[in-house]
This record gives sequence, C-alpha cells and structure tokens, in this order.
Amino acid sequence: MMRLSQQADLSFERLDAQVLVAPFFLEENPLCGVCALLDQHLGGMLTDLLPAGRVSGRFGEYVLAAGRCKLHAPWILFVGAGARADFHKSSCAELFDDVLRICRLAGFFQVGLCFDPTQDITPEFLEAQVQKQCRDPGGKEITCCIAYDSATLAEKN
Repeated sequence: MMRLSQQADLSFERLDAQVLVAPFFLEENPLCGVCALLDQHLGGMLTDLLPAGRVSGRFGEYVLAAGRCKLHAPWILFVGAGARADFHKSSCAELFDDVLRICRLAGFFQVGLCFDPTQDITPEFLEAQVQKQCRDPGGKEITCCIAYDSATLAEKN
C-alpha cells in the first residue's frame, strides 16, 4: 500500500523523507538538474565516482549515500536511468517500480521523489505512478512525496 503526500512548490532540501531518490543518466558528466544539486550537498561524491568508472548511470544502477545536515532526509538514493534520450514514460514507470521495491527492502517508508520534469515525465505522470502503486495491496505502506521546485519547473517551461 502506498500513500501520496504531495508537497507542491517545495524544494528537495525541505522535503521530509527518509530517503531522497534522484535519477542520473549515462551521458551526463557533469551531472545535471536535481541530481547535480543533491550531489553538491554531498561534496561531489557521485561526480567523483563517474570518471573512476565506479558508476555509469546505466539503467537500474543504485548509489546510496548518507545525506548532509542541510537536508531533512538522512539518505540519498541516486538511481541510474540509462540514456536520457531513452528515458520515457515506460522506462520511468519500470524504474519507479524498482525504486519502490528497493526502498521497501531497505526499510525506507517515507520516500521523496526528485525527478526533473521533462516533456514526458511530468509531475502529473509521477503522481499517477504513485496512485498506481496505491492500488497494489502488497508490502508495507510507503508514503511517497514529490518535490516540485518551482525554479526547476520554470527552467523546463
């Protein structure tokens, strides 16, 4: 069971969650969008792993890092999303389902989604994915928050 706790116009820094989830992509080095901002909070930890070949951004790759004091969330989960050009609704839905499975296994039940809005991946689409998961009665209840940083949305429009 899942519950959506929508927090519109709230930046990820103030999002009340156990873990913040953000995708990163194969071809993005340097990192872009909300992923880059989260990485800055960690002193460039993910950026440092990219050239060393320790991570690449391939679809389904996960990097879990402890958050910093400016963030309400104690953990950040960077999720490899493959090539940005191939990241559409179907691959996002598949990744979203896998992220929630991983969060349940790790014991995270308050999840903050930090996906950058695109033409395909809109806030409404993410809300629909959460609602779809709400209809799945299996597993422990997860509260899923979606941060809509108006600055990020304004850049995309």
